[in-house]
Amino acid sequence: MGLIAILGSIVAIVLLIAFCVAAEISLAGSRRSRIQQLQDDGNVLADKVGGIIHNPSQLSAYISSCQISITICTVLLGFVGQAGVAPRIEPLLLQLGLNAATATSLAVGSTLVVLSISEVFLGELVPKNLGIRIPERLAMVTVTYLRAYHFLFKPFLWIFNLFNRAILFLIRVKVTHQHGLVLTDQEIRRISRESQAQGQFDWDEGGAIDRTLNIDKEPVLAKMVVREHIFAAPEWTTPDLQQDLLANSPYSRMPVFDGSLDNLTRTVHLRDLMCSPAPRPDDDPGPFPAFAEDVKVDDALADMLHNKVHLAVVRDDLGATAGIITLEQLVEAVVGDIHDEFDEEEPPPFRFVNNDVLFIEASVDATLLAAAFGSGDGSLNTDALPLEPSPDAPAPMEGIPHRGLRRAGPGAADGYFVNATEETVRLALQLQSDPAGPGFEHCS
Repeated sequence: MGLIAILGSIVAIVLLIAFCVAAEISLAGSRRSRIQQLQDDGNVLADKVGGIIHNPSQLSAYISSCQISITICTVLLGFVGQAGVAPRIEPLLLQLGLNAATATSLAVGSTLVVLSISEVFLGELVPKNLGIRIPERLAMVTVTYLRAYHFLFKPFLWIFNLFNRAILFLIRVKVTHQHGLVLTDQEIRRISRESQAQGQFDWDEGGAIDRTLNIDKEPVLAKMVVREHIFAAPEWTTPDLQQDLLANSPYSRMPVFDGSLDNLTRTVHLRDLMCSPAPRPDDDPGPFPAFAEDVKVDDALADMLHNKVHLAVVRDDLGATAGIITLEQLVEAVVGDIHDEFDEEEPPPFRFVNNDVLFIEASVDATLLAAAFGSGDGSLNTDALPLEPSPDAPAPMEGIPHRGLRRAGPGAADGYFVNATEETVRLALQLQSDPAGPGFEHCS
């Protein structure tokens, strides 16, 4: 075999390996939604790709074809190198004074090293990176040739798969045709952040992904309307009065209680009151939907959607009403705040009193603090709140201007201010800039 024929064979084998690697990676990495979109647009090549990736057994067979072909081609590349290239290098080494055994070993070894490097770089790394970056496009480029290639090697593939299934059966491993990535929630968050940074979708969409991943960890306690803020009517109120209450409120539904909020009986809707104000004696409101405080948001959302209810009560460990949760609040846990004409605009969490004084304010639901700093009866002990500045607090970060900022105790002109009620604990921090400095830089 001439030198040109040998080099041509090596190039052909490396290109075949590259083709198989590109086809394998692109098929495994192609997004089904993107291929389906191209199919809907009438793309013929996308139809061929879709016929493979939408069928797990087909996808498994084609990927197996690629893997087997890569292995065979790699062995064939070594054979061509040893039989065709090494004998041409060996005489040159003998002329350098090496003995026959050393010359043979060095010729074969150097040939295999060069061919292996070429195969790894040109036959695997380059097509693999292309398959990761443009999987759908590359899959459509390779699919026609891959189908023909798969048809030719199908008998060999059947034999290899037969041995494969037999071995898996002997070691009691279940055969599966699924090829795809299984990601944890942390990996999905990382991919989301990287996609946002590259502009694939905006921050609101990324926030929706984070919220969706958190709904199985967040309890309804964090989303509910606390007992003190429940808008409800006693059972003795007439339909006309209930209609007036709802008409003058930002709500369309209102729970009704018998005796106390611990005994919520039903929900009235403004539409029903306007259309049929007179209650029918055969109406049976049924049990009021209820959840425990530790029920997760996703479970509550699924339950309310299944039962087609818009409002449910949240009960504490003693069975008392801790608050109510609405379907809108559960949906907002996923999509974010849903603003309507009744929502009041929240004040900014900080403001500049003047160029020298920055006023920062934050508040938290008192019921969330009661468990940690409560007095044992469910009430909040505000004296136990650790609001004083800690002497162990870390020093300000380097580069952050902090010279001259003073933090005094509660009630001082420059420091912490605490306003605690049974419902809300509000903490305000007023910072005074350095009198000798230029003051706070701000855009107001």
